[in-house]
Amino acid sequence: INNVLDLSKIDAGKLSMEYDFFDLMAELVDAIEVVSHKAELKGLDLNQQFALGTIYPILSGNPHRLKQVIINLLTNAIKFTEKGAVNISCKVVEDRADAQVIEIAIQDTGIGMEQSYVARIFDKFSQEHESVSRKYGGTGLGMSISKSLVEQMGGSITVDSEKGVGTRVVLNLEFKKGSEQDLPESKVITFSEDFLDGKKILITDDNDLNRLVASILLLNYGATVVVAENGEDALEMVSKNDFDLVLMDVQMPVLNGYETTRILRSQGYTLPIIALTASAVQGEREKCMAEGMNDYITKPIEEQLFLQSIDKWLNQAESSKRITPKEEKEEEYDESPLYTLDSLVEISKGREDFVIKMVDLFCTKMPIMVQEMKIAFLSNDLLEMGSVAHKLKSNIDLLKISKIQRVVRNIEELGNEQINDKSLSKSIDLIQKTVNEVIKSIKEKYPGAVNY
Repeated sequence: INNVLDLSKIDAGKLSMEYDFFDLMAELVDAIEVVSHKAELKGLDLNQQFALGTIYPILSGNPHRLKQVIINLLTNAIKFTEKGAVNISCKVVEDRADAQVIEIAIQDTGIGMEQSYVARIFDKFSQEHESVSRKYGGTGLGMSISKSLVEQMGGSITVDSEKGVGTRVVLNLEFKKGSEQDLPESKVITFSEDFLDGKKILITDDNDLNRLVASILLLNYGATVVVAENGEDALEMVSKNDFDLVLMDVQMPVLNGYETTRILRSQGYTLPIIALTASAVQGEREKCMAEGMNDYITKPIEEQLFLQSIDKWLNQAESSKRITPKEEKEEEYDESPLYTLDSLVEISKGREDFVIKMVDLFCTKMPIMVQEMKIAFLSNDLLEMGSVAHKLKSNIDLLKISKIQRVVRNIEELGNEQINDKSLSKSIDLIQKTVNEVIKSIKEKYPGAVNY
């Protein structure tokens, strides 16, 4: 019915084509999910091959109509395939400063078509021989509508087929580039407790607390987790394991996240790599994408955004579980407490043993790091001071120690710019004093549990 209505609008020239900013990969994954059960019922493999790291994360187009076309094409491919596979691929064929031309191809190992029929495949209710139509039916309105929609979006669609071998349908579409700020408000998604079951994920981060937080989140949903403390270790682990995804800290000793990703891509690894960074500055996402990473998550980790990104790249989301957005509460730093463990409690799903383990790490590591920052300052090693401040920042943010959140960022910036400002001494003393106050409070809350 929807196809008939759309066709009548197209014929009357009344089908609106509204454009919005969207995530192409997310739309393709959603389309695959819609038809995946049909492939499963027929015992077909439904494979995807996306040129990860090259497709721009935010594009302008009509995601609803694009997904409609992809679903139509995938449905036809599954319909006319008895054994083998249906494959969908996506790659960039032209990359300009303001736009990308994308090729989306759907190929099957189905019955194929004679060339005489390929020439009229886009006709309404087209069908091949009577014997074929009796068994499979025709293509209905799907191909005709797909062609009209693609052309209205300024693109092209071609079909290549061989009888008894299969069919390949290729879309070429141009999309203007956007930015993350252009995206509509994201919706909150709920996840089943085992949605990461069977997935093996590598966490690469030199910060103990960050590794622990990410590990607990992933373990809560059934993932198998492996950790690495630097890029060099990560390269070795990737060569010896079959990972589904890598979480990659950007700033690490020995080999940083950019260099590690560059090496992995040069070696032919196409697995998803998601950047973890405490630097939520303009241009950071683009830099990560340019190095071959697929996505970008800022620290401290927010569970919903973290899981959405993992879900997106592992293709595990259940669209039926989408719910309305939660209202975000604005932080009121002036009235906020010294710190809060709310994030840790939420991440650990109420398991106090995990919370204790995390606060124990905080209480053990933080004084040492603060002391390292102070020694670097007194030695006039401002770059090292800024580097340590960067590591401190994510831990401070995780516990929402608002009193020194801005202070530690200022120290990091001054260190990176090698400016020995007169405020540094007082700022470092304030951080040391505040961290000690937090540790004292934690020890009172968990007496005997913190080994410090």
